[in-house]
Amino acid sequence: MQLFSGIKDTVNGYVNSKIRLFQLEIVERISEFFSNLMYMLVLVTFFLLGFFFALLFLVKLINHWSQNPYLGYGIISGLCVILLLILSRESVQISITNKIKKRIVLSQKTQEDGGENSDNI
Repeated sequence: MQLFSGIKDTVNGYVNSKIRLFQLEIVERISEFFSNLMYMLVLVTFFLLGFFFALLFLVKLINHWSQNPYLGYGIISGLCVILLLILSRESVQISITNKIKKRIVLSQKTQEDGGENSDNI
């Protein structure tokens, strides 16, 4: 009977270890996702700030060249509306989302391959 209780304890410990490992892997993936999300938010924020100031510079430059204090705002806002219309087309939206999905899947496969190779060492 002691043999079975020893096996039972061993199997119990193994199952508990596997459950704990699964929980840790989930926590690791979630934390990696949120850290990547925060990094991308910071990156996008700085990009948008730079883009905003570049557009503001172009507005001021057009205003100076044209001697008209409002022409630059009209031209740049018109270009932004045209760009928005182009990007909001369904074919462009599908193309961009497919490229993003492929990049995410590729990075996930690369991380999984790296993780498997590091276990074999």
